[in-house]
Amino acid sequence: MTSGELLAHGRGEVCRRIFLIHERLTKFRNGTAVAEISSHSGVVFKLERRSIAIQRRGFHGFDYVIHQSANFDELVFFDSASDFPHNRIVRYEHNRELISIN
Repeated sequence: MTSGELLAHGRGEVCRRIFLIHERLTKFRNGTAVAEISSHSGVVFKLERRSIAIQRRGFHGFDYVIHQSANFDELVFFDSASDFPHNRIVRYEHNRELISIN
């Protein structure tokens, strides 16, 4: 591998669908929603025989992670909510959806 090159399974496969990764994080204090972050954090390419997700590492991340899977339904995503601590007063709800763009 040379600088700037990424070798991945699926080379030459036709891309069947493309999805945006949309994430929402809601902060609750004493049971009341007090803040919400909503972000498009990456893309998923559904190829003929595998799927590839390119996703920003968390809501505050400046780098990206790449996940691949032969089965679209088993594709693993970065746990963006893991950066936010939970306690008896504050809790967070995380939601992720894939939005088809084609």
